[in-house]
Amino acid sequence: MFGPYGINKFQDHAAERELARKREAEQKAKEAATVQEKPYDEVSKIIDYESGLMGREEVIEFFQHLIKTGLCWRLQGAYGRTAQRLIDEGYCDPA
Repeated sequence: MFGPYGINKFQDHAAERELARKREAEQKAKEAATVQEKPYDEVSKIIDYESGLMGREEVIEFFQHLIKTGLCWRLQGAYGRTAQRLIDEGYCDPA
């Protein structure tokens, strides 16, 4: 029942299983850390906005993103004017 070093075989197997569990948990943690966030899809958001499919809060979040990235100032003029209005009214923070 005892191995060459005087350790119970059952204890050896339990220690090996525990070590394997720790390695697996470490691997999963590494994989989770490397998962990239899905990129913000401006094109889909613009289509939703132009189609009138966004609610008030979504529009504010969308324009806050456009302001933060500076994209609202490079799109057609209505986006820049709307962004400026939302900033002036206190709904969005300036970049």
